[in-house]
Amino acid sequence: TLEEKIRIKDTHINVTDTAGLRNNPEAIEKEGIQRTLAAINDADLILAIFDCSHPLDDNDDLICNEVSNKSKLIVINKCDLSKNWSIDDLKKKINSDSLILVSAKEQSGLDNLLEKIYAQVINSERHSESVFISRERHRSHLIEASSSLTKTIKSLEDQLSEEFVAVDLRIAMNHLASILGKVVEDELLDQIFNSFCIGK
Repeated sequence: TLEEKIRIKDTHINVTDTAGLRNNPEAIEKEGIQRTLAAINDADLILAIFDCSHPLDDNDDLICNEVSNKSKLIVINKCDLSKNWSIDDLKKKINSDSLILVSAKEQSGLDNLLEKIYAQVINSERHSESVFISRERHRSHLIEASSSLTKTIKSLEDQLSEEFVAVDLRIAMNHLASILGKVVEDELLDQIFNSFCIGK
């Protein structure tokens, strides 16, 4: 699996590209399939992508069955080419009437896809009663950031020097930056220390 971070409007999103699912996989493919299944279980939203230039096969059936009852968007790619199946064929296989037509090659339909992703994410957040952190890696970063911020506050209360405060503050910022795909610049720390009287 490959992971990338994207930003749609004001929202940061982690995207995982998986190897897909296959019937009767070879030994070397089994590990990739296990990672795909794990990614599906961890995902807040699944983009199930189908190639309309090739006939639907048993592997597509596996994908349909696996994501049928999950939060998903159905994406039909290569719509610039001749279609080998109808949209109704796919609707019969998967529990969704919302299909998005795109052509990655022609860059068509991509803006609509991004809007659909954004709307789905925002809608999910509005209906959630609490913040739910789905990825264990993110949860770990948040725990470490919280711990470092607690140490930072303690150092401030004890009126320790800037060097002691900066160490824990930088650790906290780095953990948060890892979630957002950002890099903490030294200038940001300088701005923080210039704005407050620390350790005086």
